Formats: sequence, structure tokens, C-alpha cells
Amino acid sequence: MQGNSAICNFPISFRRQLVSIHNFTLKKFIALGFCLVFLLLAFYIFQVNEYTRAGFAISEYQGRIAEVSRQNKQIELNFSETYTLASLEGLLKMMDYEEVERIQYVRMAGSQVAANSR
Repeated sequence: MQGNSAICNFPISFRRQLVSIHNFTLKKFIALGFCLVFLLLAFYIFQVNEYTRAGFAISEYQGRIAEVSRQNKQIELNFSETYTLASLEGLLKMMDYEEVERIQYVRMAGSQVAANSR
């Protein structure tokens, strides 16, 4: 009770200043609160927009991946039909390649890879 009586003993003009300072800071606090709410709301709208844009981009990329996968399977099928063993043998004969019957390896003396022939 003694603390309240000390405040009440201040002059009236000082009490008015105290109340006006209190109201002014309260007004600043409310304005700051509204600004903060507005900024957070704008940030939320921006984030939802980016999230939606990313979702559409992901679905578009998944569609592209599916299309490229289908094209890849078609190319593999065309490749396997075109380059069968029989067609490759015919192509090699046409280019005058011959079948290897026996392989001979050259034996090197020692561990030399190259030798001076002078």
C-alpha cells in the first residue's frame, strides 16, 4: 500500500506526463505489432507462392523425366534391333575385316617395355 501512495503523491502534471508517455509507448508498441503482423503476413504469402511454384516445377520435371525415359527405352529398342550380332558380322565382312583364328603374343626379354634399336 505504501508503494501506491508514493505514486499518488506526485503532482498532477507529472502524472499526466507519465500517462502520456505510457500511452505513447503503447501506441508505438501497437503500431510496431501491426507492422510485424503485416510483414509476417507478406512473408507467409511469399513463401506459399514459392512453395506452390516449386510444386508445379517438380510435377513438370517429373513429366519430363517420364518422357525422356520413354524416349530412352525406344532408343535402346532401336539400337538392339539395328545392331544385332548378325548385322554386325555383315558390316564387318563388308568392311573387309577377317575373323581371328590364332593370337600370338610377343615375348619381351626382361622387364623392358621399349628397347633402343640403334
